[in-house]
Amino acid sequence: MDEYQALLEKALADEISTVRLYLAAMAKAPPGDVAVLLEINADETDHIALIAGLLSRLTGKPVDYAAMIGGAD
Repeated sequence: MDEYQALLEKALADEISTVRLYLAAMAKAPPGDVAVLLEINADETDHIALIAGLLSRLTGKPVDYAAMIGGAD
């Protein structure tokens, strides 16, 4: 289970980084592309919630997002 947990934690951190990337792209995107990027971002945040749920169920405690990624205040 340690390897499974580590993989889930990496997946969660990667999803959060991906959301940040899409938000940066959205800031530079032409107006016509923003709706598509918002839809993609919504899917990514769904992934974050699902992975966090798996981690919480596995560990029996809530996920500490800030501890998993750098730069979170």
